[in-house]
Amino acid sequence: MILVLAGAWSTHAALTRTLRLGDRGADVRELQQILNTDTETRISESGIGAPGYESEYFGIKTQMAVRKFQQKYATEILTPAGLMYPTGIVAARTIAKLLTLGQSVVTPAPVVTSSLPVAPVIPVQQPIEKPSISSISPSVVTSLRQTLTIAGSGFTPYGNTVTHSTSGEYGIGGLSSADGKTITLDYTHPMAQSLAAELLKYKNTGQYSDTLKAITGNIGSGGTVTVQGGKPIARVVLNVKNQNGESNTASFTVDMSAVLKSI
Repeated sequence: MILVLAGAWSTHAALTRTLRLGDRGADVRELQQILNTDTETRISESGIGAPGYESEYFGIKTQMAVRKFQQKYATEILTPAGLMYPTGIVAARTIAKLLTLGQSVVTPAPVVTSSLPVAPVIPVQQPIEKPSISSISPSVVTSLRQTLTIAGSGFTPYGNTVTHSTSGEYGIGGLSSADGKTITLDYTHPMAQSLAAELLKYKNTGQYSDTLKAITGNIGSGGTVTVQGGKPIARVVLNVKNQNGESNTASFTVDMSAVLKSI
């Protein structure tokens, strides 16, 4: 039996439900077809998900394409909802914009010639890479406000949350990673900030030097603070969380004396 599919056209199922990672259905295929009409939001350039090879599975590549779409039309999708970052979830505002662009979308199906019945193509789900931290730079904080660079892998373009032992339960969310390998954030140690506020009262006075020595000398060991070589040092532990999981922990230290002297 020779099976030839030529000049066939895919049909579109209405986008009527919220779609997210892991969903399946004809409406997922329509979503991919609309996204593929724009090179900026294309699912893939080749293989499953590429133009003409759209699937009915909402995988990681589809999620990333949806985020690009939401970012491109942020004023119509994100801003009205009070969102700063794309979610990758196809909800009401995203659906409305997709439908305005997809009214005339018609995607030709690929031509298949075979001497055997054509087996259905089962999309292969890409493995999900959990975030991982390899290093933190600088490893010693010496300024009241310090820019930290977290290096590793598995970081997502949007929605990374850094939780550290001085940030409280909620951490610092909404952090981005352009390359998936680095995240930068501004860090201030709460104890150092409190001591600096007290020290600043004596800035430009004759009591400043003595006050600096007194404050530094009164920071004793306890909790995450240890005294090393006569200097109080605070150890901070952090990790990264995103939609793919939670990373290992890594640490850096805060030289409290150096921080106070820097203000």
